[in-house]
Amino acid sequence: MANITIIKGEEFKIAVKEKITKDDLFMEQYERAAGMLDKIVRTSAETQSEKELWSWKSQDFENNIIAFCGERGEGKSSVMIAFVNALYQDRNNEIFTKCKNLINTNFAEPIVIDPSLFDGVHNVLDIVLAKLFRKFYECYNNDHQHAEERTRENLLDRFQRVYRYVSLINNQKQMLDDELTMKGISAS
Repeated sequence: MANITIIKGEEFKIAVKEKITKDDLFMEQYERAAGMLDKIVRTSAETQSEKELWSWKSQDFENNIIAFCGERGEGKSSVMIAFVNALYQDRNNEIFTKCKNLINTNFAEPIVIDPSLFDGVHNVLDIVLAKLFRKFYECYNNDHQHAEERTRENLLDRFQRVYRYVSLINNQKQMLDDELTMKGISAS
């Protein structure tokens, strides 16, 4: 039977456990998410191996999103973050025992997005790009041996281009005004 521990002053905060155990209240949700992820990885591997034969026009595309749904305060964020931590740091956890497709699969460090960061200016794509760039910039400054300078500069240039295109999508009028100003033309 699952135990519930409530800590005074932290009743409404996300509760992330260091290790998922079999007596966890959300064990069923962890196992379902692990099964979904295993299916996503299997489908992705099958699609890659049949790349020349596969066409998005002729087949349904398997979704690659795992949604944690529930009412406010039911533990969605706690379950999601605990699951992601287990996937990234504790792949031997029992929730993954039936997941044969995850054995030889490596995952990048997760990007966790706080919904409170969304506002009238920033959307999920902006935030993901910013987090990816921050990670790249940390690696860029800390390890100059990992990739040659030309490769790093090329990646930096691509980040700038992607950011520019995303900005254009988000605010076309402002981008056009900036373009015209850079060319010395007055925008009115």
